[in-house]
Amino acid sequence: MNWYNIIKFSMPNLDVTNPEDFSWTGQNPYAVDYFDQAIDKKMKKKLDEERDRKYLGHGAYGIAYDIGNYNSYNYTGVVEKITRDYSEIKNAEYLIKIQDNLREDFPVAFVYDYEQLHKKGQSPIYRIFLEKLQPIDASMAVLIDAVDGASFDFDSFSGNEDMIINAAYNIILDSTRDELISKRDKEYTDALSSSRLIDEESIYQNLRDAMNLYVDLESRIKEYGLGNDDIHGRNLGWRGDHLCILDIGAVEII
Repeated sequence: MNWYNIIKFSMPNLDVTNPEDFSWTGQNPYAVDYFDQAIDKKMKKKLDEERDRKYLGHGAYGIAYDIGNYNSYNYTGVVEKITRDYSEIKNAEYLIKIQDNLREDFPVAFVYDYEQLHKKGQSPIYRIFLEKLQPIDASMAVLIDAVDGASFDFDSFSGNEDMIINAAYNIILDSTRDELISKRDKEYTDALSSSRLIDEESIYQNLRDAMNLYVDLESRIKEYGLGNDDIHGRNLGWRGDHLCILDIGAVEII
């Protein structure tokens, strides 16, 4: 039983559809310790009776739900993330301390609160209440991932923009590229297929726009003294006109 099924079966009252196949989490050696560990009955009862939740997404270490407005934290809504990753709690502690003075261009979702829900053996379960950002659409996610994959071979974007755009273009056209086809949902793969039908000039312009957004996000991450651990298309959202990271576990406090 993987992490997703643990949460789903432990909270049967949640309105959760079954998205893609979650079996890939078994390939993650760091997630093995999380398998076959049931949440105890008191925790299940607490979570099921608190409020309605709507599934948003998951990773190998946790799962996120839209819970609407909670304790009047924020007018845009609140995301509840249930996780076993303690590094996210350390990030939450840090962000809560500094975010009173943060601007709208802060590159990560704001944190409202966090707590430890349950501890079983050496695997505590936490939850974090986060700002709900508007996720980018699947077409933009494909472009961002192509730019991200293309940038790996370069020390920086500066002076290499055209070569990175060309490499990103080739990634989109190459249907075998793992970074664009593995572990993605149907909406994403449909957007990837559609992007290959767009004329070359439009794809290049779309990639350039995506690269500018990516560079701006990286610049803001550095400006606020954070490190980039995991920027990818399905982990990004909008706060107004600013592209931001949805998951606080995707940044490194440096």
